[in-house]
Amino acid sequence: LIEQTPTWVKVRELPSVNRNPIEEISNGVFYRLLDNQIKVSNSGEVAYYSRYAETVFNKTGVESSSQINIGFDPDYQKVAINSLFIIRDGVRIDKLNSSKISLLNNEEELDKQIYNGSLTLNILIDDVREGDTIDYSYTEYGNNPIYGGIFSYSRSLNWSVPVYDQYVRILWGKSKSLHVNSRNIDPQVTQRQLC
Repeated sequence: LIEQTPTWVKVRELPSVNRNPIEEISNGVFYRLLDNQIKVSNSGEVAYYSRYAETVFNKTGVESSSQINIGFDPDYQKVAINSLFIIRDGVRIDKLNSSKISLLNNEEELDKQIYNGSLTLNILIDDVREGDTIDYSYTEYGNNPIYGGIFSYSRSLNWSVPVYDQYVRILWGKSKSLHVNSRNIDPQVTQRQLC
């Protein structure tokens, strides 16, 4: 369940924030960074790296940020936690070993005798305080076989909470071209040949 950040991930610096958008916060949390990086191999194997850094402003934020839930289907997916830190007064505190990590059954329709086999990786972080930034990352391996090796990914750029910096990177290993479409917004897309 715990492993090092994959070597293909481009680790980003946590951005400095000049002003906290307190007047825009409704659920007690401000996202400093949303970082998603995806590696698609020539054979269609997929790995999804995600990193989130959220600053907690009040009791509501403490309650929501003290627990991380990552849903996945063990029939075709594996999840590994890469890092978990609290940043308090400029000091990074490693919380990976002191947090409680559990696998939970995610069966919401058992009363209807429907079993889908999905699990939730649940992480309870100890000692989260107002003003802390929770900075964590994880990697999901595998893709639903129902898609037959076809890759698709969507990302919303409009959020109901303040987001300072969001980043998407796709390492494309297939010989077929990757098509990028956008709706209602024109994000900056940079393409680079790595090898």
